[in-house]
Amino acid sequence: PFLVQSAWVSIACSQLIMAGLSTVLLFLSFGLGSSRCDDTFPDVVSSTYGTCDCTGRVDGAPCAYYDDENGYGKGCFDGVWCDWHQAKCRNETCGKPVDTLCPSSSAASCVGVCVDVEGEQKCVPQTRADCFGMEIYSECKLMNGPYYDLESISKCGPVEWDVAAKECIDTNCWACAKPDVAACYGLTEGSTCEDYEAHSTSGSNDYVGRIYLYSGGQCWLKDGVLKCQGASRGEAKAISSSVLHLAPSYVLSATCTVLALMKSCTAIHN
Repeated sequence: PFLVQSAWVSIACSQLIMAGLSTVLLFLSFGLGSSRCDDTFPDVVSSTYGTCDCTGRVDGAPCAYYDDENGYGKGCFDGVWCDWHQAKCRNETCGKPVDTLCPSSSAASCVGVCVDVEGEQKCVPQTRADCFGMEIYSECKLMNGPYYDLESISKCGPVEWDVAAKECIDTNCWACAKPDVAACYGLTEGSTCEDYEAHSTSGSNDYVGRIYLYSGGQCWLKDGVLKCQGASRGEAKAISSSVLHLAPSYVLSATCTVLALMKSCTAIHN
């Protein structure tokens, strides 16, 4: 009986190990995507970005570009789309998105801005375009809030997320950094952060938020760069007239309606 029981235990363990290996292989195949442009290329990615093969296809045709050199898929929860990016065919090769997505077309568009680099158009995020050709730690502007109409001041430099080849137009690949990162530029770990300004909301009912001034805190290494942690929020910056001008018309209309009703109620009460 002991031998029979041991045999059953051995079989059960073997089945568990095989099931575990199958799960890992399934995760690797479908959770992280595939670097091979062959029969393993996911159909759902093809239906979204186009096929990864540009052989015999015209320049400008949509294609799926694979990039895992800089760990873009680390912490990615997009399943088969991890490390695959929209691009276009050029010379029968699916080129980098930064090199092929400009100008935008019906096949695929640049989600960002097109920047002229030595006579060629490059597709980059706005935060990188703002710092292209700038000196390190140069001042730049970040647009914040749900309507991207609240302006805060930051600095150009290396940022905390992994740099992907798909969006670099020079060796620096700097961007307009998040304020808590810019507050530690040029400092050492444990140093007191520089004062900075950043977008924040005042509570659960505050959807739009404001730009607040922050001071104090210390610089600690996180995500590969120093980030300011523990800073105290101070006064909110005054909203400029340009922000009111940029506000959606329905927001201004609603505000005016509320003010009119308040005035009417005051008149009735008096």
